[in-house]
Amino acid sequence: MDHKEKGIMNTPPRDPKSHIMNKKFVTHFVLLGIYMGIVTICVYIYDLYSQGWTWQMQIERDGYMQMHASTIAFATLVIIQLVNAFNARSATTSIFRLKPNFYLIGAVCISLLMVISIVYVPFIQAKTSVVALDQSDWIIVILASLSVLVVEETRKFIIKKQ
Repeated sequence: MDHKEKGIMNTPPRDPKSHIMNKKFVTHFVLLGIYMGIVTICVYIYDLYSQGWTWQMQIERDGYMQMHASTIAFATLVIIQLVNAFNARSATTSIFRLKPNFYLIGAVCISLLMVISIVYVPFIQAKTSVVALDQSDWIIVILASLSVLVVEETRKFIIKKQ
């Protein structure tokens, strides 16, 4: 459902004997997945620390501290994936140079509405053991999630220079 990349016809064809999921492709997405996992864990631990937690402190399983940290980590994990969906449109072209894909934008907006519903609708909160996030929490989620954009745009820039 995406627009074709500019200059795609100038690219030599892929070897029909090669695998679509080659070593380079798999390595890139494994490393990117590890990066997104580390960002999510860092947000979780940062949130615990900001609530006064220390390494020696026991966390109540159903306590507010744990539920809040889990909620902010959940929101970060989902939104970092949504941001990465824009990155994945092209392996080499900056997302800022691609034509907008309104199907992707619509899917991301629906996904964001679902995350907001999970975080703020009381009966869904009760079923999913999440708590409401405030504005400062969302700033952390957004900044952490946008970091994957910075990482991928930097990678694409380096590839273009080589």
